[in-house]
Amino acid sequence: MATPTITPNGGSFSSSVSVSLQSATSGSAIYYTTDGSTPTQSSSLYTGAMTITSSATVNAKAFKSGYNPSAVASASFTNTITGTSSTASYYVGKNGSDSNSCTQARSSNTPKLTINAALACIGTSLGAGANQIVEVAAGVYTETLNQAVTGQTFPTGTSWSAPFTLQAKVGDQVTIRAGGGAGGFNMYLFLPTSANWFVIIQGFIFDGINTGGQFEVGSCCDSPSFIRFQNNELINNMAYHSIFVSRYASNIEILNNKIHGGVFTCTLPNCGGNGFTYPMYVSGNNLLIEGNEVYGFPSFGIHMYNAFNFTEAHNNIVRKNIFHDYGISTNGGVAILLSSGANNTAYNNLIYNATANSEGIRIWDGCNNCSAYSNTIYNVAGVGLAATGGANNSILKNNISFSNGTDTA
Repeated sequence: MATPTITPNGGSFSSSVSVSLQSATSGSAIYYTTDGSTPTQSSSLYTGAMTITSSATVNAKAFKSGYNPSAVASASFTNTITGTSSTASYYVGKNGSDSNSCTQARSSNTPKLTINAALACIGTSLGAGANQIVEVAAGVYTETLNQAVTGQTFPTGTSWSAPFTLQAKVGDQVTIRAGGGAGGFNMYLFLPTSANWFVIIQGFIFDGINTGGQFEVGSCCDSPSFIRFQNNELINNMAYHSIFVSRYASNIEILNNKIHGGVFTCTLPNCGGNGFTYPMYVSGNNLLIEGNEVYGFPSFGIHMYNAFNFTEAHNNIVRKNIFHDYGISTNGGVAILLSSGANNTAYNNLIYNATANSEGIRIWDGCNNCSAYSNTIYNVAGVGLAATGGANNSILKNNISFSNGTDTA
């Protein structure tokens, strides 16, 4: 059964977008959802083009009697107007005070002083943050959003049509810089666990100068799902991975972020196989990594690998990212490494200017039915594009690889 196609295949829009679905399998019926959940035959039946006016994740699945259902096709659409609304539920600003009541914090004239204080104004029950926005005005906020430190349950939404949003005020430079030691994170999210969060975090500068890592989702043993981390900048990346997605996380979207700067040196246990940390270390399933710019890192850019269970990390998409000017590790590294799980795909990525025997894209031994297509790779000192022999059923097609140490292997 052919996987349905979604046209357009995600993106941003300002008012509305018309979305159509199609299956190459004659006589099949397509069912879809717009909240990121997996479609069943109880979901909406596709009968014609639909108009989307709010940010949504469209999932589509084809069914036909006598056939196994298709794989799920997925595309994320972001309304750039509603996604950056200035009509907040609660405000945070350097002119504020945490002694201001939550009622007062509904006005930008009497905001809370800290982000955590504003988050506490929203109920802790699952879904209490639906359609709620906490907006943070310009300034440097020296506090951690690490739940292991604060013990504070993070607000959650109920769907991508009713998410909870934590956002920087549009046009303001808002920096989050935790004050704790190198073992901490600027933002570490795992409470409530085993839940669909529907949370958007957008527009911030995360400064890792005082921390071990920047943004982590999930613990060793459990994880939330449906979190969208977008339009952020991560600087001064120091002693742990900039973005870490745990093995139990799913439906995490890492969109249009910029990651650069810092030593990326591993000073903590289990953070890097060659002494370095990575801009992105991802172990979860059904992840979308799109539109990010990553540069100035010493080793791996995206390290897709599950060290706890080598057969996990499935159905992840890496697309439309730019990796450039990287590779200072004598052990080398790879801009995009697909190295465990199954059905992981990298396409339409641009990779260039890598030194020290670094590579462009490699599908490694543990990644089955994984593919890389329509990528452009050039001026990479090592191998531009490769699939290791143990990566069963790998597909490399329609890539442009030139002026590298070795173009393909």
